[in-house]
Amino acid sequence: MNVLRFIVLMLLASQTLAYNNPLKIMRITPSGNDVFNQRQIVFTFNQSVVALGRMERKASEIPISIIPSVDCQWRWLNTNSLACQLGDDTALKPATRYSINVNPGIMTESQQTMEHEKYHEFITRRPQVTYASFESWFA
Repeated sequence: MNVLRFIVLMLLASQTLAYNNPLKIMRITPSGNDVFNQRQIVFTFNQSVVALGRMERKASEIPISIIPSVDCQWRWLNTNSLACQLGDDTALKPATRYSINVNPGIMTESQQTMEHEKYHEFITRRPQVTYASFESWFA
């Protein structure tokens, strides 16, 4: 019985922390330079944002801007990870710098939101010279 009480107390404590902590982004992927052309950008938050159920979202519901613009199909992957899904013909372009602004506005079920906007950028893979040769000298 003591184990059950402990579990209940831990659950209540974690819910209390979620109610008092502002929403934060823990990670955005991809990141860095020379990112392979991917078809997904994922935003992971520090706490649950949505309940399981309707995971698809309209772009008008998501306060995130990506430059250059991409045709995102927004979907929650789980309760705290949001993805911009891209199709074969709308994948990230090579050799391109993408800038992302995540603005406050995404709300948790406990009405927590981000205090500040979050900026992120990455660059997709650039062309590389892998082999060079010559056949003759011109005089």
